[in-house]
Amino acid sequence: AHRPPTASRGNDAVRVLEQSLSLREAGPLGSAIDVARTLEAVALAHQRKGDYKRSGLLIRRAYSIHRERTAEHPAFVGTLNSLAQQLWFEGNLIESRKVSLQAVSVSERLLRADHPTTAKAVRYLAGTVFYLGDLEEAHSLWSRALGMAERSFGPDHFETAGYLHDVALAELEQGDYAKARTRFERALAILERRFGGWHD
Repeated sequence: AHRPPTASRGNDAVRVLEQSLSLREAGPLGSAIDVARTLEAVALAHQRKGDYKRSGLLIRRAYSIHRERTAEHPAFVGTLNSLAQQLWFEGNLIESRKVSLQAVSVSERLLRADHPTTAKAVRYLAGTVFYLGDLEEAHSLWSRALGMAERSFGPDHFETAGYLHDVALAELEQGDYAKARTRFERALAILERRFGGWHD
């Protein structure tokens, strides 16, 4: 998890991103994809501030743009992932799972096998399934996402550490403590090499 920015820095980020959004929407060169991506960036800044009402409006606008104009573009997967996370923050896990399934389906159709975007979509789906209580399915999905991450980034890449952590979490909840500990230790070692021993 990332430490939230200070209130002033968060507000500064939102202000700059909203200026960028205004320019994108008004400019003749702004494409639908550019506008949708900027909407997502503003929404993420609001999510980090805990303003889920505002982030929800922005994410849904981005989703509508993609659905109407660019539903066959790989960028749509990112929007679906963002919408799934938004629904999770709103407590709507059933809808979050549905959108994550769509993100996986679109990503598998439009991108190469083991693409990092697909791995992220599978990872988000697994997280929702985990909180819905299906530990076995969550473990299976997280393991699949880990395999994709290892093939895309390598087994010792810092991006892979988060995927290791997810599988370990599922194993911990399933009572497989030895496997969970091994994965947690591996993830910790990767992150310590990347960020140092005192990074949050």
